[in-house]
Amino acid sequence: MKPSRTKILLWECLCNLIFSKKIEFSNLTINDICTEATVHRSTFYNHFTDKYDLFSFGYILSLERKKKYSLENQFKTPFKISEEISHEMNTPLFFSNHDESLEELIQDIQKKETTNLFQTLSNKGYFFELPDSFLIDFFLSTKNLILKHIISGNITVDEGDLILQKVIFTPLFKAE
Repeated sequence: MKPSRTKILLWECLCNLIFSKKIEFSNLTINDICTEATVHRSTFYNHFTDKYDLFSFGYILSLERKKKYSLENQFKTPFKISEEISHEMNTPLFFSNHDESLEELIQDIQKKETTNLFQTLSNKGYFFELPDSFLIDFFLSTKNLILKHIISGNITVDEGDLILQKVIFTPLFKAE
């Protein structure tokens, strides 16, 4: 189901406040978001329970853009794909140091997404020699470590993808 224009407007305004106006998420209020979107608070609450619900909606909506890429590429070049999506959205959503108040929410969303991707790979005939829960945590930890180095400018997106392939994809994924 396609999200409503109001939901997308609220998400875009939240991104504008965070990334363009550089306001920390923890300091944002519903009033700030509504003022930016020129909507009434009741309109906001008709669509979302709070600002975390809005962020979750938008983050998941942004991750949905990955579906146009092959499943294998989503694992082999996740940073390049995230960079392309960030350019499409004109926001550094995936390449930002997020407010601490969002860390757990983002980790939960990433874990669900990664679990679904691993399950789909498994259904396509990929065999993992390690337990899924360990592999998912290892993959996400490694991916997030590499992302920190990309954000800090220590490595490029392409180098990050190459490191991830060498550390994770090549040794652990075997087609049966």
